[in-house]
Parts: sequence; structure tokens; C-alpha cells
Amino acid sequence: MLITVVGEATYSLMCDLCSPVDPEKKTFDELVSLVSEHLEPKRSEIAERHVFRLRRQRPGEPLMDYLQSLKHLASTCNFKTNLEENLRDQFVSGLVSEAMRSRIFAETTIKYKEAVELALALEAAEKHAEVSGSVAAATTSGGGGGGGEAGEGLHQASARRGGGGGSGGVSRPRWPGRAAPGGGDGGGGGPRAQAAVQCWRCGKPHRPDRCKFVHYNCDQCNQRGHLKVMCKQVNNSDNRWAGRHHFVNEESDEDMFNIAVVAQAE
Repeated sequence: MLITVVGEATYSLMCDLCSPVDPEKKTFDELVSLVSEHLEPKRSEIAERHVFRLRRQRPGEPLMDYLQSLKHLASTCNFKTNLEENLRDQFVSGLVSEAMRSRIFAETTIKYKEAVELALALEAAEKHAEVSGSVAAATTSGGGGGGGEAGEGLHQASARRGGGGGSGGVSRPRWPGRAAPGGGDGGGGGPRAQAAVQCWRCGKPHRPDRCKFVHYNCDQCNQRGHLKVMCKQVNNSDNRWAGRHHFVNEESDEDMFNIAVVAQAE
């Protein structure tokens, strides 16, 4: 029956393996043993375990794929009753994440299934944190003028510990090349003085620290903080603001401490 159903290719292989005797003169067990040893030769147990020990999780490889590969390699290692123990040890040792491995090492007694469940939980927590961070970053960058004012406000905080200036103890940032308008009122000038400042981010008449395009990326140079129309790579004819950089100007005068965002030509 075996010879009848194996097909022409397998029967031809049997004839070659049994030569000079015909396959019909062999017993069933003898034919199965001959074909099995030829198609799937017995592997070296030491060599298979060596390959198993060398397996490590690759960067970016999901834990389930890594575990599946370990199980496949362990199938030829003949671990018998020690299969889960060897899987646990190699699974933890080959983790690419040092933090995840250290967390599992903190458990004095942990079984194979518990180690896998803990690692999967840590992996899910990391992915959730990455997704949450990406959503928060996208929300902040797309917040428009409100987000720009909050970000720039860190660099333009000006405060007085005492009185003076006639504006409730708060002084405005000073811009290079311009005198403080309004004399000693400390109020920052009127609408004409505000309109005189051209924004180097978008070109409109307002202060750069109030511009809503502070978190936009330039389509020309891909740098954050200005539009393509104001990019120095495009607007070479008018480079009043080209090549300027931000720096923090710290000015202290007795009880006053000012921090302002200013621009300086190269």
C-alpha cells in the first residue's frame, strides 16, 4: 500500500535507496526509515542548541515574532522536560531592551509564561507611550498662535521685583536698534511702534515672538520658525533678516531682570 500511494518520484527514490534490492522486498518500517533518514537527516543536538543560544531579538522585531523563532529553534534541541526553562532563559537574555530585561531580572522567581506576559505588557506600555507622545507633539505643533505665544513666552519673560516704569512692575523686551518708545512709561509704545517691527517669520507687521508661524516648517529649507517667503534661500534680494539667529539677552539693572528674544545679523 505504501509503494502504491507514494507516487512516482518517491518510488524512484525508494528504488535508489534500496538498490540493488527492490523496494518490494523491504518491510514497511525499513522503507519509512530509509526515506526519512534521507530527507530529514538527524541533526547534531549540540549544534542545534548552539544556534538556539545565539538567537537574539533584532531591533524593531516584535516580541511575539522573537518568541516564535525561539520555539522553532528549540524543536530540534531535544530539551525534553527542560523546554520551558530554556525558552525562558534565552527569551530574557536575548531581549534588545535593557530596561525590559532589568525589570524581569528584578523578579527573583519567575516562570516562562510569567516572563513572557510581563515582557508583552512592558512592550505594550512602550508603544502606548510612543503613540501618546506623537499625538501630544502633533497637537502642540498644530496649535497655531496660542502655542507659539506659550513657547516664546519662556524666552521673553520680563519682571520687576520692585516698582518703577509706571506699568505695574512689568517691563517689555527691548529690541536692538530701537529705543524704548513712550519715554519712561515702560509700556512698549503705541500701535505705530508695534507696526514698525516687521516679523522675520512671515513678513507681516508684528513682533516675531507673537507670530503664529513659530512652529511651522519652511517648505524651502525645512527649518522650523519661518515661511518660505521669508527664507534666506529664496528671498536673496531682500536679506534684512537672512542669516539672523536667536539668542537670549539677559539684562540686569539693580532690581530688574529682563530676558528677551532678539536677532543679530551675522
